[in-house]
Amino acid sequence: MNHGFGASPPIVLLLNILRRRWRVVGACMLTTGLIGLALGSLVSPVYTAKVQIVLDEQVAARAARFDDASVQTWVELLSTASHIRRLHASLAEDPIQPEDASFVRPLLTDLADQVGAMLDPVLSRTAPDDSGTAGASHDLQLPTLKELERGLRSFKERQSRILSVTFTWTDPNVAAAIANRCAALFLEHNFQLQMAGREQAREAVQRRMALARADLGRAAATLAQFRVEHGVSDADRADQIDTQIAEANRQLAIASSGLQASRQLGALDGSVAFAARLPVGAQPASVPVPAGNADSAILESRVQYLVRRLAVLQEASAGARSAEARLRELRLEAGAAAQSFESLLKQEADLRDGAILPEAKIVSLANAPSQPSSPDPIFFLPPALLVGAIGGGLLAIVLERIDRRLRTERTAETALGARCIGVIPRVRRTGTLVPLRTLALEPFAPYTRAIRSVTMTVLGFPTDQRGGKVILFTSSANQDGKTALAVSFASYAALLRRRVLVIDLDLPSPEVGRLLGGATGPGALEVLKGVPAESAIHRNGEFGIDYLPLSAGPVDPLLLMADEGMRALLEALRRRYDCIVIDGAPLLGNPEARVLVALADHVILTLRWGWTEVETARAAMREIRKVSNPSSRSASVSSVLTEVDLRLYATYPSGMENGESGEPRLSDAPDRGIAGA
Repeated sequence: MNHGFGASPPIVLLLNILRRRWRVVGACMLTTGLIGLALGSLVSPVYTAKVQIVLDEQVAARAARFDDASVQTWVELLSTASHIRRLHASLAEDPIQPEDASFVRPLLTDLADQVGAMLDPVLSRTAPDDSGTAGASHDLQLPTLKELERGLRSFKERQSRILSVTFTWTDPNVAAAIANRCAALFLEHNFQLQMAGREQAREAVQRRMALARADLGRAAATLAQFRVEHGVSDADRADQIDTQIAEANRQLAIASSGLQASRQLGALDGSVAFAARLPVGAQPASVPVPAGNADSAILESRVQYLVRRLAVLQEASAGARSAEARLRELRLEAGAAAQSFESLLKQEADLRDGAILPEAKIVSLANAPSQPSSPDPIFFLPPALLVGAIGGGLLAIVLERIDRRLRTERTAETALGARCIGVIPRVRRTGTLVPLRTLALEPFAPYTRAIRSVTMTVLGFPTDQRGGKVILFTSSANQDGKTALAVSFASYAALLRRRVLVIDLDLPSPEVGRLLGGATGPGALEVLKGVPAESAIHRNGEFGIDYLPLSAGPVDPLLLMADEGMRALLEALRRRYDCIVIDGAPLLGNPEARVLVALADHVILTLRWGWTEVETARAAMREIRKVSNPSSRSASVSSVLTEVDLRLYATYPSGMENGESGEPRLSDAPDRGIAGA
């Protein structure tokens, strides 16, 4: 229930709740921790083997200086579905034979396997196979196609030409063998593709060679036919004609000079001179020669001959140059055809005789890993504990909110409408009379301080002479610490020099006689039947207490207590004792307890801390209030918390005097007492 946390900071309230409910939090953490370890041990560890492949330098050069996109293409090829299918088919046709290398298994996994092996013959209906073939087949179980797709990974090693291929499997030897098979199969398939590509290239070159050979034959035949038709040889005919034209021009110049010299005496019409000065091919057909000059006529004939020869030579030069140009074209065509054919011949020879260099090679084979790549099952423990701590904390808060048990004075007073005069701590030491000896030997012990406070509240100071006060100790249910509190109260009253008598009237569970000496003989029931009280009262010399035990017997307690004999007995005892302590029966289920309430001067309702529920305590208080006293004298009613754990009690705001002290506070009021630590 809500215990009235007041204005304490939320974090302080939360820490106090966790402190009080540490068993709940611990149980949740233990449960989730065990579940986490169990789940971790059931998950099979996996091992990752890695093989490395390096690209050839020529391939890297073609990859544009280690271009990531180009190298990533190789990575993707290693993970394609077609390659994984080839790998699966290869494993089916040629199963691997992994090496038997030792490896480490997590401790929890080994323990789980051992437990499973021990339980398997019990749980299995068939007899266990002693041949060991089942275990071997399990160890060499090969992955399926889906498992290959999940376990196979490829990636590039940083900024390099190295490609890594990894495979993850439950057996490290199988993982290493499959990773090596994957890389080798990929390189083999790539080499076969290279060979097939070269063969296709060779066939293409051979087809081109046939075409080039035909082109070369046609060019050679055309060149030979042109030479025959035009009568050209290998010599340069155009150059020869040009030499002859130069020589004819030289001779024409000499002849023209001689003709001009022979005509010094006469005036010529200038036609010859003009003809001599004319360009080649522009000379007139005939030049008139003056009669009587024979030298001039000869020279003139010579000039005309040279002019005609120059014209013929110039025409021949033009024809020779045209044939030579065509001949050069045919020669170039034939040379180009021959060069192309020779190049194809060289390519075909290279493709036929050249060695095929692999584009990649394995630089590091995969070895069986000795350590698993999966997390150790022990790593499941921290998150499981964290989940347990969170769940336990939430559960503790829920339990705290729905808790209906009495834990503080404030809640007891609020629930019952009566003052709570004490908080009695739990005595952890064993022994029947340990609490009573604590009162005498340890005056500053928490238990002594608590009993002293309750006693002073009920009886007052020793100087206050009050004779014959009857104090009833009762409870709402059994095991509330009622009898121990009554005897301790009487023991401390005896220490205060009070004459004390303890009467055991708890018929369902009489305990006073056992605690104070185990006396036999007549008791309270016999006194009520007429036996003298002096013969039934016993004395405990160690603590100075007189007590009237209760003997078992087949008697109706209500008939005895409802008689006037009980009232007369108490009146007689009031004159002999300063304090009469009655250990009564619990109020619920025992009607005779209400008779004692009517006869008592002070009623102390014991409430077991952290045990008695609010509704139970309220029911007991209602039983007390039902009692009607004929003398119109009402007994004062108080409550006491018993069996209090002081360490947990200090975590409640009303259980501490301040935030720094873990001790219960002592009330300054004269009618209340709270145990001090």
